[in-house]
Amino acid sequence: MKSIESKYIQNNGSFDTNLDELRDQYQTMFRESSPRYHLTLTFRFGLNERVAVSLLNNFLVYVNRAILKRRYNEFGKAIKGFVIKEATPSMDNIHFHIIISDPERKLPDHARMDEIIKKKIENVNRTVKVLNQISKYLLQDYYEGDDSRSLEKYLTKVIERTDLTFTEKINAICPIGADPVDFGGLKY
Repeated sequence: MKSIESKYIQNNGSFDTNLDELRDQYQTMFRESSPRYHLTLTFRFGLNERVAVSLLNNFLVYVNRAILKRRYNEFGKAIKGFVIKEATPSMDNIHFHIIISDPERKLPDHARMDEIIKKKIENVNRTVKVLNQISKYLLQDYYEGDDSRSLEKYLTKVIERTDLTFTEKINAICPIGADPVDFGGLKY
């Protein structure tokens, strides 16, 4: 993320001059990451952000262990991609869009990936109270549309939000890997 932020400042001198360019950079970065799946995680009504991010990180650990096994546990390999934090004001909480990359095409097929995700959500949910659970998920094959209907355009809509500061916009999009997701250094 810092490379986009640095490049943006370098090219424009200001964060407010051209948010379309920033959005284009994120979209390009998503596309170039060899995306395979798009996963949406939704939480119960009223769940606060701290708990949701904690559940997300626990879920990612479970998924990494299930798919990468020893490569994750012993060697620190992890599934790569991006997570986008999106507010859901009508439900007084947030949800996450996760782009799961697969440059080597080694991830399980869609049916098997769906089984793993369902089971790992059940595992995470067993560790918390019912009101603090992941309530729904949707796994999709990553898709590209034309410029007006692309998944990248949809996932970067946070850049357009006028109620967020530039820092909040940048921190809403975070890479995933071996380290916990932190959305700009905020520890959960």
